[in-house]
Amino acid sequence: MTLTLLIDLDDTLLSNDIDIFQKAYFKRLAEALQPWAPMEKFMPAMMEAVQAMLVKKTPALTMEEQFDQVFYPQIGTAKS
Repeated sequence: MTLTLLIDLDDTLLSNDIDIFQKAYFKRLAEALQPWAPMEKFMPAMMEAVQAMLVKKTPALTMEEQFDQVFYPQIGTAKS
């Protein structure tokens, strides 16, 4: 049996308070990634990487490449 997790991030299906959702979501994500990303480095790295994607003006890199370029060096691990 395949486990599938569906997340409605844009309130299309469910009405959510985004501030409450984001806080809980990133807390749990940071906990799950603890073996690879120390908790104290995770959120600052995540926020900076997301910001880098938001201000990206050139098509030279994909969003994923832009994120990876900022996120992984800050948490001290390589993308596998």
